[in-house]
Amino acid sequence: MESKLMQMTGAEPLKIDCYLNDYQKPLCDRWNDFKHQLYLIEHDHHGIMNFSDPAQYGFFVRIASTIYKITEFDLIPLSGEQPELVFRQWSGNARKLAVVGDFNNWNESANASTKQEFGVHTVVIPFIKMNGKWACPIQDGSKLKILMETHQGEKLFRHPLHCYYAEYNPATTSLEPVFKTEPKFVFKAPHPNPNQTLKIYETHIGMSSPKPEINTYKNFTKDVLPLIKEKNYNAIQIMAVAEHSYYGCFGYQVTSFFAASSRYGPPQDFKELVETAHQMGIMVFLDLVHSHASKNEADGISRYDGSDFLFLAEDHPLWDSKVFNYKHPECLRYLLQNLRFWLDEFNIDGFRFDGCMSMMYWHRSAGCGYTGRYGEYFDDDSRVDVGALTYLRLAHLLFEKYNEKGRKITSIAEDVSGYPTLASPLSIGGLGFDYRFQMAAPDLWVSMMKKGFDQGLNDQEVIEIGKIRHALVNRRYQEKHIVYAECHDQSLVGDKTLLMWLLNEQIYYNMSIFQKASDRTQRGISLHKLIRLITCSLGGEGYLNFMGNEFGHPEWLDFPRPGNNWSYQLCRRQFNLEQETTRYKDLSVFDKILMSLMGKFQWSNGREYVTREDEATKLITYTRGGALFAVSFFYQNQTAVIPVQEAGKYKVILDSDESQYGGTGSNMVGQEYWAKPCNELEEWQQKQLCGLKMAIVVELRQRHALIFEKIQ
Repeated sequence: MESKLMQMTGAEPLKIDCYLNDYQKPLCDRWNDFKHQLYLIEHDHHGIMNFSDPAQYGFFVRIASTIYKITEFDLIPLSGEQPELVFRQWSGNARKLAVVGDFNNWNESANASTKQEFGVHTVVIPFIKMNGKWACPIQDGSKLKILMETHQGEKLFRHPLHCYYAEYNPATTSLEPVFKTEPKFVFKAPHPNPNQTLKIYETHIGMSSPKPEINTYKNFTKDVLPLIKEKNYNAIQIMAVAEHSYYGCFGYQVTSFFAASSRYGPPQDFKELVETAHQMGIMVFLDLVHSHASKNEADGISRYDGSDFLFLAEDHPLWDSKVFNYKHPECLRYLLQNLRFWLDEFNIDGFRFDGCMSMMYWHRSAGCGYTGRYGEYFDDDSRVDVGALTYLRLAHLLFEKYNEKGRKITSIAEDVSGYPTLASPLSIGGLGFDYRFQMAAPDLWVSMMKKGFDQGLNDQEVIEIGKIRHALVNRRYQEKHIVYAECHDQSLVGDKTLLMWLLNEQIYYNMSIFQKASDRTQRGISLHKLIRLITCSLGGEGYLNFMGNEFGHPEWLDFPRPGNNWSYQLCRRQFNLEQETTRYKDLSVFDKILMSLMGKFQWSNGREYVTREDEATKLITYTRGGALFAVSFFYQNQTAVIPVQEAGKYKVILDSDESQYGGTGSNMVGQEYWAKPCNELEEWQQKQLCGLKMAIVVELRQRHALIFEKIQ
């Protein structure tokens, strides 16, 4: 593939988007930057697979010319030739480097680097003969640090750059690197089919317990994965796996990029989680933070060797963190190695790249909004970080290497700016992502709530069917999107989830089925279902939900902090609320059926076709993937004319107002309707055909949605 990419000019996207014609030069310039880095990698480092290989960085074992990872320790022959424990990393500003720790009584000269080539330091520690066998010179559980003396004479104690395991020390409120070996974990389950419609369950291991505690990989595997499977989701997006010193950062201030967080258990437990998910047919995506890093020096990678070789001099203007220098070759190597590490060591299926807008622009998303005008991305003052674009392209070239071997790596971009070609393949000059987040949808629903929609004060003015339709169908051509009504952002303290907006205090006091639902509760539950149904069926090519939001989880998320007396009470997910006697259960059942139908019809793989939108009666009808949808946001019952493209019989397969979903009990599932030609419709009904020749006529209740399938 590299030869094809080198022959391309960067102007290829003009063939699919004529609006790019005025911006051929910046497109080609940015592509040439990618080709320049690719040329250097190919000629100086023997290709991207070699350049990105982390096997000979950090700690590893060497016997003659054979290399063993410390995560396959059981494969190392401990008789015969003497093994060596090797530590190797790039620290260009370090004049001296040594490994110190419990194993050598923190002796600063006992295990110093004996070799330095182009900034790469190597420390070799021979194995020790014990009871007739070779033994590792550093025992499992030993604490250690990397000691460096810089060219400026500064003495630094740091974590290994490729630190595999660190434990939190409450006494120092920081992480401490711990030497850890493991037997090789053998993954046996096949990777789930990556071509199915993605139904992603956004999760956080630590807060996934109903109890006020930090949950574990083991408990998540045992208790939460089966629940996700039962809910008919086929992928999980896991937040906060990469090690981070401060739990309350939600995993977005990473300190050790090569360590799975020890808060939840040992790395082997996370591997077991991935294996179990694959056995269940669930894909595993990591929420990847390559947009910035923690400023921590003692237990992080900031100012690692006394220099900022990994980072730019300026800190992130919004997040008080370090911004990667994507132009530095060792930064590129480090980030690409990190991708390889998660893919090879933990066998995951892909990544959601956090903060792409922060990566791609020099303003780092501070105080800048985007209207979609192409000049905002390609004019001379667009302030695009071309190095970041090149890194993202190199990352997707790396993924292509896995694809060539039959293992599809899925990538998702979180970008607010709307950068063109972000989710176009490398082969046509794009950045390579498979999907981009469709972030207009949650913004739409929140903006409606803030205008009084939450209380139903002015529904006729606030509910604008045209705006809803536009927010959901206005997607970049030939770029796939993941849509969502709400994610973890709306669940955080200071914000509100949709059901909290809609019910307010009723979410605490009126959710038992033994109580009569108040008007506000009934309205809120109905709208919660409509919002999620129309979002997942009219928007995007995939769908995401944050854990618990499918049933309207009460309370916001609040991490332990001084302001709440370090309480875990609001840092959990109360799945126990999904019991038979609550209205939360009704919403959960609705979501389960909706996800089942989404999987059955794979409607996200097809284009949507809106057949009617009526502002007066707040009705929208559309077809997608062999299913027909009618959604009424109207506050009254109505006789709905639903235009259809094909003659035949249509059967109701989902009714949002069924009693099992907390509805009033219309229970229309199974009812069948023949499409009527124009001449069989009443005169007022003919005016609702919107250019089509036939329709079905259905009685809809207030705030009601139906899904049909054509059966004849």
